[in-house]
Amino acid sequence: PDIARNTAHSVYRESLARSPWSVLFPTDADEVVIEWLSRFSPREASRLLAKAFGRASLAGRDHVVIKDFDPAVTSHRRIGFIH
Repeated sequence: PDIARNTAHSVYRESLARSPWSVLFPTDADEVVIEWLSRFSPREASRLLAKAFGRASLAGRDHVVIKDFDPAVTSHRRIGFIH
């Protein structure tokens, strides 16, 4: 669990650095978001974050919350190739 959380932190920071929203969002995500992201592979978490940054921005927020992620994915727990 600790490695997955550290990876989620890294994926968040790297995704933010590559996005046009890097000046709008904090460099560290809320712990609830990190916990949720730690359930996914780094590639999937990065993809989900790109959309979540956009949804949060459209909602006028300067931070990502769970509801910014795709509702079809938020109920699934996936790690790597395990579904």
